[in-house]
Amino acid sequence: MRRIILLLVCVLLLAAVPAQAEKLDDFTVKTLDGSFTLSEALAEKKAAFILFFATWCGPCRAELPCVATAYDAFRDDVAVIALTVEANDSEAKLRDFCDELGLTFPVGSALGLDVTQRYYSGSVPAMVVVDRFGDVVYTGVGSRPSVEAFTDFFAYLSDDSYTGGRMLPDFPAGRCPLTGPSAETLAKSLNAPGTSLTWHNPESPYDWPMKETEIDDLSCLASTNSAPGTRSVVSTSLHAQDGDVLAFDVRTHSSSGINLLQVSLDGECIKSFGGDTPWKTYAIALEEGEHSLSFSFVISMQGDSDYGAVRQVRTLQGEEALSAMHSLPVPPSASAITFSSPGLTVLSLTDPANVLPLLFGDTVFCMAQEGKLSVDFTLSPDLDPASALIYLPDENVLCAAGDFLHEDGYRLDMTGDQLDLYNTVLDGLQGTVRKRLLLFRGNGELQDFLQMLAQYGYNVTLSE
Repeated sequence: MRRIILLLVCVLLLAAVPAQAEKLDDFTVKTLDGSFTLSEALAEKKAAFILFFATWCGPCRAELPCVATAYDAFRDDVAVIALTVEANDSEAKLRDFCDELGLTFPVGSALGLDVTQRYYSGSVPAMVVVDRFGDVVYTGVGSRPSVEAFTDFFAYLSDDSYTGGRMLPDFPAGRCPLTGPSAETLAKSLNAPGTSLTWHNPESPYDWPMKETEIDDLSCLASTNSAPGTRSVVSTSLHAQDGDVLAFDVRTHSSSGINLLQVSLDGECIKSFGGDTPWKTYAIALEEGEHSLSFSFVISMQGDSDYGAVRQVRTLQGEEALSAMHSLPVPPSASAITFSSPGLTVLSLTDPANVLPLLFGDTVFCMAQEGKLSVDFTLSPDLDPASALIYLPDENVLCAAGDFLHEDGYRLDMTGDQLDLYNTVLDGLQGTVRKRLLLFRGNGELQDFLQMLAQYGYNVTLSE
């Protein structure tokens, strides 16, 4: 098989930008020694780890014994179920696999399960983590052959201070060693003149505080974290009158779309900021009543010099409030994630066993013409262009979809070597793949793809 290059346009409200956690429907699966039911596991434990693997997968073999070692120390608090995605993994083969690696948690088959359809994207090892509240708080692909990493994850979800409510961008790091500023310092750094909000440091020992500092000669509060899987948090509560608008100034210094400053109102992330941007004002319309407000700088990739900063938080009324809202940029959006290009030909594939949705999710298969190719795409209104990512693995570059603004949508231009690819994928993710464009350059690459599927027993053909 020729080299595979993936071009991902994805909303990493999970992987790079944590979204609000979503519920996972209950399921039951037969295991080697009985059965596993998610609801029953969560009735007894504080978290459930669902692992997708295959017996032929080398990275799975490296990771699973590490999971087993950590699991043995946390089996009273954490449930683990490993599900093979390989149809040829017989019961005998699975038992030999478990004996060889010393696996002590339940093992079964992923085939035919709704959780597989929803979260398995075609690569192993992969993982879905459900917390004590039944919320999916992490999904990820790739091997973590580290007992310490899983021990820290198990400890994080088992801790009495855990409150949940958000997706994690990565495995959580250990406890934060820092002490946050005083309430007086927080208020001095954050509140605009005339504002009297009382601010709080994070309650969780795994979250990092923000610190008072000066950036561009302006007093502010800035993040302190740098490791993947961590966040700096400051929060408050406020009472809003009818017509009130919350305004604040923000400044970020980070890779576009990666490590983001998030604004959450009443527990829901409503806006993200990223990239190397100067100070700017943003405004949010408030409904009358009581609200909780927090600013979080979330690290998804190592960012030793990355930061998010906030200052001049205030409430506006009347004409000042209207002016602030009217000055906000309005990103283009459509009713759904779409794509179009005159250089693409949509392919119709015959898939009698319906394996393509299982392997690739909601995917459109296309043939691309050689030479320059421009793909126009749209984002649905619920997606923030600051957190919708474009990933170019050939260059190992991640950037925000907002950087590709073009007229009333977004445009991705590919030329030269960028078109010398096996396939290209455009993803829309919110915890799971919502839409995918898989692209072939020439009939030869399409035939390679179909032959690869045939080697695994999947009879997929090009429709006439």
